[in-house]
Amino acid sequence: MSKKKKDKEPEAAPAVAAPPAAPQTAPFKAPLWALIVGVLFAVWAAVQFATREARERSGFVGALNDANVNVAKIEDGLAKGFGETFLTTNQKPYRELLGCIETQPALAKAVFHEALANGTRAGRILACRMAPYFAQANNLTREDLELVVKQLDDKDNHDVQTVAQWTLSRVLAVADLDKNAATAIQAKPEDPKAKWKAEAMEDEYFGRKFLELQWSTPEACRAWWKERGGSAEWDEHFKRYRIGEAKPERTAQAGEKTAGGGP
Repeated sequence: MSKKKKDKEPEAAPAVAAPPAAPQTAPFKAPLWALIVGVLFAVWAAVQFATREARERSGFVGALNDANVNVAKIEDGLAKGFGETFLTTNQKPYRELLGCIETQPALAKAVFHEALANGTRAGRILACRMAPYFAQANNLTREDLELVVKQLDDKDNHDVQTVAQWTLSRVLAVADLDKNAATAIQAKPEDPKAKWKAEAMEDEYFGRKFLELQWSTPEACRAWWKERGGSAEWDEHFKRYRIGEAKPERTAQAGEKTAGGGP
């Protein structure tokens, strides 16, 4: 009887060495100087954000006040070209400011008020020229209008008076188309040689007619405003301050013939 070979016993697997333990590292600590710089930067950013509008306002006011502005040397307020203004410097910031009337109205209005109240000759001239743009944006208040009117009192600066007078003709509308009544000035100048006169030109805005006024001098404009300006009311259609009410159109009565001779 043959002996069966015994199955070989499996050899024992070699022991696997355990992975080395990760080295222990100390927690990261930023240097003190870096922490201080971070805090200071955060404070600076917060201050910049909080004062951004004030800095923008100051920049625009400075651009207006420091601009070089020429006004046409035309004394007669009824003459063509009266009040024309030529800006030879700071044109870019002024265009940006006019754009703010639509995009940042509060900022534009703050600059407008500051320049009219405390501005230089150039600042007040350019601010007056902003008024028609505010009117087109339905954002010309009675306070704004009075600030423009106040510039008529600056007898030491004829250019400011001239542009204020020009501005009023662009933001006022007389609804009653009676030119004689619209141009009447009851007050008389102190100087007997001076002549006050107003003229009215008929204009139309989206189907509604009105009178646009011009005055011979700033003094005539001021006198007219004192007599008529108190009744001015904002008119959303004209986008101007309206004085008076438009008379209803007269319709033909029974039995009357029309201008064409028909029944």
